Amino acid sequence: MKRLSPLLFLYVLFIGLTPQAQAQTATAYFHSTLFDEIFLNDEATSIPHMTDDGRAGTIIHTWRENGNAWGYHVYMVTATSDKTEAHISPISLVEIDGKDKLTASPHTGDDALSTAVFARGTKQGETTSHLYLITVRRPMLDSVPDPSPTTVRIYRLIHSSPKKAGHATLDRFVLQESINAGNSSNTQAVLKDIVGLTPYEDIFPYAYRLHHP
Repeated sequence: MKRLSPLLFLYVLFIGLTPQAQAQTATAYFHSTLFDEIFLNDEATSIPHMTDDGRAGTIIHTWRENGNAWGYHVYMVTATSDKTEAHISPISLVEIDGKDKLTASPHTGDDALSTAVFARGTKQGETTSHLYLITVRRPMLDSVPDPSPTTVRIYRLIHSSPKKAGHATLDRFVLQESINAGNSSNTQAVLKDIVGLTPYEDIFPYAYRLHHP
């Protein structure tokens, strides 16, 4: 089990964030949750008891190749339908922040613009874990390597009744916290060195075959 690194708080203090961003970063939520990273297979990873009510699910991963440094990871998540949906389909898509899929752009690997990992998270003092998605993103400025404002976001998989879900999927990842991590030139480094989790790029070396033969 990995705790979201306390170095994150020291890091953002060092780079001088606004008081509002410092308050967001210092929330007890991040310092009291232990994360057990889920290492994915190349294509589809089955997750037993993925939902809080015990239904199984699958995290689908693929790589979009376009012959240059702008290829990217694509993630989709599905869950076994609950009893209200089973008569329509045995499996249903899980929205990620209101979208059907998530992408992550490693660029050359040394100047990644976005990074994502899935993990089980358990709050201290509790025995029940939940499925989380942690993303790190930054915009491109004049050039990709230029340091730019970087944001760490943590999403949790939740389930709602059809009435509460509205037009969203019943199972979906919902944003829990957003942290301003200051300026960085590589989201993978932020995830690994500051947050304390392993980027999937360290596991899927084929994503770098054009740049790291």
